[in-house]
Parts: sequence; C-alpha cells; structure tokens
Amino acid sequence: MLLSALCALGQAQTLTLEECYDLARANYPQVRRLQLIERTRACNLDNAAKGWLPQLSLSGKAQLQSDVTKLPIDLRQLGLGSISIPTPDKDQYALSLDLNQTIYDGGAIRSSKDLAGKQADVEREQTEVSLYGLRERVNEFYFSILLLDEKLRLHHYYMDNLRLAAERIAACVQHGTAVESDAWAVEAEQASAERTQVELKGMRAAYVQMLSLLIGKELGAETELVRPTANFAETVDNNRPELSLFRAQEAHIDARQKQLDTALRPKLGLFASGSYGRPGLNLFERDFNFYGVIGARLTWNFSQLYTRRSDRRLLDIQRETVAADRETFQLNNDLDAANHRSAIKRISDQISYDDRIIRLRADLTKARANKLQLGTATATDLMRDMNDEQTARLDKAYHELQLLQAVYRLKYTKNQ
Repeated sequence: MLLSALCALGQAQTLTLEECYDLARANYPQVRRLQLIERTRACNLDNAAKGWLPQLSLSGKAQLQSDVTKLPIDLRQLGLGSISIPTPDKDQYALSLDLNQTIYDGGAIRSSKDLAGKQADVEREQTEVSLYGLRERVNEFYFSILLLDEKLRLHHYYMDNLRLAAERIAACVQHGTAVESDAWAVEAEQASAERTQVELKGMRAAYVQMLSLLIGKELGAETELVRPTANFAETVDNNRPELSLFRAQEAHIDARQKQLDTALRPKLGLFASGSYGRPGLNLFERDFNFYGVIGARLTWNFSQLYTRRSDRRLLDIQRETVAADRETFQLNNDLDAANHRSAIKRISDQISYDDRIIRLRADLTKARANKLQLGTATATDLMRDMNDEQTARLDKAYHELQLLQAVYRLKYTKNQ
C-alpha cells in the first residue's frame, strides 16, 4: 500500500485517503518505536534465556581474625608433649573461581521471558494507539481540501453566471431597459467573487501544506485528491487498537502473577569452586595451596510469603483498573458511533431536499433574468437570486462532504 502511494505521488496525478493514511504513518517519527520495541524484546528474551548458562565468578579475600581454631587439650598432661599441633594463622587469604549451574529454577526463567514479551506487547499496542490517531488528523485535512475544491468548482460556475449576467445587463442598458447602476452592481459582485476566489485558493494552499507535512511528501497544486465513496457496511466488530492494548495489559498482569508463583518454588543447582589460599581445607596447613569443592545446592526462599497477599491484591486492583478503562472506552466509543450514525441519517435527509431547492432557485434566477430584460426587475434583484442559488449549491456540496466525513468518522470510531 505504501509503495502504491509513493508511485501515485511520483506521477503527481491522484492521491487517495488510504494512501494518505499509509504515508502519514510511515512519516510519523513515533513509528520508529515499533522497531525499537522489537529490538528491546529480542534483547530481553536473549538475556533471560542466558539464565541457563553456567554462572562463573572470581572472588578474593584477605582477612585478619581475632582468634583461630585451637584444640582444648593439653597434650603434656596426656604424656604427649613430644607432639606439636600447629595453630592456624590469624591472617587468612583466598582467591576462588566459582561455577554455578542451574538445574531447576521453578519456572523463573520461563516466566521472565514471558513477562518481557508481554511488556513489549503493551508498549507496541500503546504505540499503535498513538499512530492510529493520525487518521483523524488526515481526515481533517483531506476533507477540508475536498470541501474547498468543491467550493472553488461552484465558485467558477458562479463567476461564469456573473459574466453572463454582466453581458446581459450591458445589453439591457443599451436598449434602455436597465440603468448604468445595474451594471455597476454586477461589476461590484464580480469583484467580490474574485476576492472570495483568492481567499478560497489561499485556504486550500494552507491545508495542502499541512497535509504535505503530515504525510512527508510535497503535494503540488496539480495533485488531485480522490473523493472517497460514502458506501459503508458497518459490522458489529470493533477493531480499535485501544481494545488490543487492554488485552495486552491484562496479559502482562497475568505474566506478573505467574512470576509471583514461580518465586515460591525451590531452586536446584550444581556448584563447583576452585581456590588458592591459606589455609586450605585443612585448617592446620600453614602453607598456600590449591583446593576445590563440588556439590549440589537446594534453596527454597519463603520470604516471598511476607508480601504475596499484598502483591496479589495489587495485581487484582490493576486488573480492575484495566477493566474500568475498557468499559469507559467502550461506552464513549458507542456514544461516538451513535452520534455519527445519527449525523449520517440527518445529513442524508437534508441532501434529499437539496436538489429540489437548487432546481427552484435556478428557475427563480432565470425568471428574474427575463424580468430584467423586460425592465420589471433590477440587477440587485438578480444578484440576490443568483446568490440564493449559489448558496443552495454550496449547501448541497457541504452536506455531501459532511456525509462523507460522518461516514469516515464512524469508520474511524470502529476501525472498519
């Protein structure tokens, strides 16, 4: 879709509303967050998975003790005075290389990976909600340009009629059925129409510039915005990204709940330690030497029970908060949808009368022009009828654009 939008711009011919959606999304700086979120997710999952790798650490110590181990036996009283048992030094040193390997972690690593993924899902959906809001801004600029295009088209029609009226009144003045002031009145109306045309073109240029900035592409005066159709078959589905965000937030809370459960499970691992120091495993050995230890370790931390009830209560409160936010959003969304449906019906009813009003106003204008030729009407009367006809045509154009906007507001509300 984005490629087709770029191709359409490259030809500088037409541009659709859907292409503007894609271009605005691609141009919006926040869209880069989606890639950053996925990169962050990959890093967090990789880090969590490395919890199964052997954990290697190097440590050293030097300490001076106030006392050391001694035998509470006087060997001389036992007649063993010739035997000497060395006393360990009070200063001790050790340099150790420790290796720990997790065998069973109670699901802690798996829950950490799941939590990292769910957190990334929440951040992604938050970004999608922000990006979805671009559509409303695109709609505002796009339909404003379409309305101005329609006003300019009708204004050209009105100026052509003014030109014909000026020629007709000039002929009437020559034949004595109209006075010079009638020609001045038409000339003044033509000047006012030209000023209005300049104003409309300036407004269109401003909206085109804003739309260009939003989609990141320069739109020229020759670029035509395709008018969308008002055909829309509404379904019961609501595909707004906010609902996906609520689901992601609930899944994130569930992942945190699982992490609380895994914290209560025992952990089993293997360990090995190689050291060089004094004393070694033999406390009475006074020389530096190498020694090692290998074994298995089971740990079961019950301290999580202290805060478990409060932690679960906090998670329940967060679930209720998400549920309240969803209900609030759905209520407001349903109210918006009902308002747009009502607007669609109301405007459709108005449009059904517009053609009749335009036809009657056009007939009055023709009748007034004939009376002007006969000298029974003035140019002021003709200008008034022409303005009424122009207003009726503008009303229809405005109502048609209003109907389109109401339809696309409903589509935006339901993301359909």
